[in-house]
Amino acid sequence: MNTYKLTVSYNGCGFLGWQTQVDELKTIQGQINYALRKLAKSDDVKSLGSGRTDAGVHALAQVVKIEIPIPIAPDGLLMGINSYVDSQIKVLSVEECPSGFHPVRDALWKEYCYLFSFGEDSGLPHFNDLKTHFKNKLDIDLMRMACKKFIGEHDFQNYFTVGTETSTTVRRILHCDIGIN
Repeated sequence: MNTYKLTVSYNGCGFLGWQTQVDELKTIQGQINYALRKLAKSDDVKSLGSGRTDAGVHALAQVVKIEIPIPIAPDGLLMGINSYVDSQIKVLSVEECPSGFHPVRDALWKEYCYLFSFGEDSGLPHFNDLKTHFKNKLDIDLMRMACKKFIGEHDFQNYFTVGTETSTTVRRILHCDIGIN
């Protein structure tokens, strides 16, 4: 098998999350696998994301390992996948990688960003799918105090799927902050 590392960005609105389900074209992984099957002219394709997003969740730079039975130049793979996937998904980069690469276990860190708006005016409609809106004013000082509780090591066992391949469910939160634009 030929192994590649993709960096993928997507707007998750209209998708059922990352992981392939019955209607696979409604998932990000399903879209990528569909493109890989078309390009490789084979059903023998695999993909593994660095994380699993839920329905409606977006990613700016998710790392994905793919395995396909034929060699394809990284530039050709990038253009080919992007030509088959939905316009809300874009492969940003492709590089060859060792077969032992594992996007979950080899990740050094992940970054999450949550966007909120508050008040009567939710702002420009262009960003409605990217944020959660609260009509009432948010207590930013209280939210900042709560952020401090997240920093440090915590056991996230309750958030892992049974059978997840990991040596520990303990993770370290390095930074948590509330910014205002």
